[in-house]
Amino acid sequence: GIAAGALALTGQPPGTVVWFYPNNYPGNQHAKGIFNWTTITIPTGVTLKLSGFITGVPLYFLASGNVNVQGTIDLSGTKGADYTTDVANRIPAAPGPGGYTGGVGGNWSSPTHFPGEPGNGQGGGRGAGTSQGAGSGGVFSASWYLIPLVGGSGGGGEMTSDGGLYGAGGGGGGGALMIASSTSITVSGTMNSNGGSAGTTDYYRAGGGSGGGIRLVSNTITGAGTLTAQGGAACRGCGASGGPGTVRLEAYTNTFTGTINGNVGRSTPYQLLLPTAGQS
Repeated sequence: GIAAGALALTGQPPGTVVWFYPNNYPGNQHAKGIFNWTTITIPTGVTLKLSGFITGVPLYFLASGNVNVQGTIDLSGTKGADYTTDVANRIPAAPGPGGYTGGVGGNWSSPTHFPGEPGNGQGGGRGAGTSQGAGSGGVFSASWYLIPLVGGSGGGGEMTSDGGLYGAGGGGGGGALMIASSTSITVSGTMNSNGGSAGTTDYYRAGGGSGGGIRLVSNTITGAGTLTAQGGAACRGCGASGGPGTVRLEAYTNTFTGTINGNVGRSTPYQLLLPTAGQS
């Protein structure tokens, strides 16, 4: 594919959040989620934010040179919608790229019986359906090897019985990102693919989204940062949290000494197996 040059957020002041919009970068494989870089540099205090409402497919960042994450790459799902009196606020929670939306909450007493809907994805949390009650958390459905690369599933929405309220929504699933470098990957900052938490409620509960997938592939992986793919919390601690996602480190030399939250896989580099057609 056409190389997009360096993905370098150097020069940005600390606290800056840069949203990733594919059209801002050259390349002819955007529909496949594939981006070819020379190097990738995320400086300390800067966040690169990836959203499934901007980029709906899993992302493949391929670098011919070094990858250095000193700041943050965040592809987490968002929090579910809070309980509300306005049906227009029943908005699905956004996932990370390649993840799935959370289910919206419902109202059992409404004349039209708005259901508490399930989270999307193969492991989407059960919605409360057409009777008052709780939604469940999303479950990560991808393989241990993150092949194919898939994000997290959404949490299910709750159902209330109050005639003036619509229940809380489930959290969005964490996204899916593979970073492959021909030289080295250093993570001294943070990479997050967490599921979104359930929306706020006064009644039962919605479910958290599941964590997503982070796959790092290089000759050398090093650093002492943090890699997370945790499930989103259930509202009020009611036991409907999302399940963990998966973090894979594939390198011939792996000296990463940081913190990893979620299911963890380590191996020598495996085939990248990039998509050859546009992803659904």
